[in-house]
This record gives sequence, C-alpha cells and structure tokens, in this order.
Amino acid sequence: MSNEKLLAIVSESEEMRSIMDIIDRVARSNINIIITGESGTGKELVAREIHVRSNRAGNQFVIINCASLNEDLFDSDLFGHVKGSFTSAINDKVGFVEKANNGTIYLDEITALSPNMQAKLLRFAQSGEYNKVGDPTVMKSDVRIISSTNKKLENEIRSNSLREDLFYRLNTIVLRIPPLRKRREDIPVLVKT
Repeated sequence: MSNEKLLAIVSESEEMRSIMDIIDRVARSNINIIITGESGTGKELVAREIHVRSNRAGNQFVIINCASLNEDLFDSDLFGHVKGSFTSAINDKVGFVEKANNGTIYLDEITALSPNMQAKLLRFAQSGEYNKVGDPTVMKSDVRIISSTNKKLENEIRSNSLREDLFYRLNTIVLRIPPLRKRREDIPVLVKT
C-alpha cells in the first residue's frame, strides 16, 4: 500500500464532481491519460489522485518536468546510463522509467518536448522497452503514463508541436480541468481547506 493517502480533491462544482467520477472509474485501469487545463488548475493534483487510487499506488509516482529536460541528456534522464558511456558518466544512473517501474510517470507539459524527444518517448510508450545509454541490453518497464499540458492539444498537433502518433498513444482519455473562475462555487470550499 502507498504511503500517500487519498488526496481528496474538494469541490462543490458539478464539473469537478464529474471529473472525480471519471477518476474513480479509470484509476484502477492501466490506461494512459492526458490532463489539460490552464496553469494552476490542479493538473498535478489530479494526476496524483489517479495514482493514489490505482493498483500502482504502492510504487513510485515520478514527476518529469518536460520543459526542463535537456535534449542532449534526454536519453540518460529518461532511460538511465551505465558508467563510462560518456565523459561525465562516472557512475551508473537509474532513469525515470526504471525508477517508475510498476508505478506512474507524470509528464508535466508534454508539449514542451522536442520532436526528437517525442519520438523516443513514443517508442517507449508503444513497447515499454528501452536501452540505457551505453548498454545494448533491452530492458522493460511497466509504467502508466499521465501527461498534462496547458495548451490546446488540437492546435499543438496542427502546428506539429505534438506528434499525432504520440498523442494517440498517450490519449486513452483526456480530462479537461476547468479554471477556478468557471467554478466559483469552489472558492469558499478551497478557502476553508
């Protein structure tokens, strides 16, 4: 069992209650989910709630801030590396996907990934297989991927900022989190918590 407790997202809003009903229905499945909404709407909180209610709750919830990933270090960060695989690789490194095995990876701001990084993520998302940098051994990691963005997905696909094939791989379901200004009935409840 997870050390995390249920986060109990509080809301009086009909739309948020509907989202919580969907979370209840999908949390124990292994489907990938995309969460959309403006900055500050609670996308990470929703992702954590899904993880905590899932069968993966006893394992890692790994947050990856996609905007902070460096293209040159992407493979090492995501998949890990072995000592000596490049100049500064003085020790073996466990990557995000290995760390999250049997757990959840949360890709915050997925649209910030470059096309090259998206292609590498797609390969992993399709098969669960990867190689550590400097090691030809094919490894597997069983992770659920929850992604988020504050951008409009349709516009990102149309402008080629988000690969359509990656979108379809990650998009079993899209949860759209409304901004607080559209659910004013939640303001008093949130002030009390």
